[in-house]
Amino acid sequence: MGASPRSVTWRELVDRTATKTGMSKAQVDRVLEAFVEVASDAITAPGSVKLKRIGTLAAEWRCGRVLRSPRDQKRMFLDGRFQLAFRPSESVKQGLASRSPQLWKSPEHQGAWRLAETLLSDLELYHPDKVPKAITMDTPDAEIGGVCESAFGVHWRRVMKAWEDGVPEAVRQSRDHLAQCARVRWSGRRG
Repeated sequence: MGASPRSVTWRELVDRTATKTGMSKAQVDRVLEAFVEVASDAITAPGSVKLKRIGTLAAEWRCGRVLRSPRDQKRMFLDGRFQLAFRPSESVKQGLASRSPQLWKSPEHQGAWRLAETLLSDLELYHPDKVPKAITMDTPDAEIGGVCESAFGVHWRRVMKAWEDGVPEAVRQSRDHLAQCARVRWSGRRG
């Protein structure tokens, strides 16, 4: 993948824009401040702002919903509200896609993912009491196999055999779908 993400500060935005336009930094700062004020007013109306070659910012309604309180886990109702949504332009989508892995387009990777899901579903179905509780979203792929082997024992070794027999090594080397599926399935499990 590319370089790690970095935010552009307001000052850097002003500096870069002043350099590109030949305007003074003070002028650019005033123009950008005015733009932000006009755009904010348009969005909170509620409406939208179309940014040429970037995308559209819009206020979108999110319906009320029932959820659990993080404090005491009791069910509660959260009112509906407007929230900011961003729909990127086609050029932004293409730019982001070019920086992102596109393994989902590969039939071999889709097959590997389906096999991983099936194998883990079978483990959950037949051995629900052994599902590991030590996996988090931060657990590295390299550690997940060991955690699963400790939890499932011989059953995990059978899963690994089916995995190795069913997925070409090149696919296994480029992405560990088995570890990713285990992380997504079991990282939220507690008690």
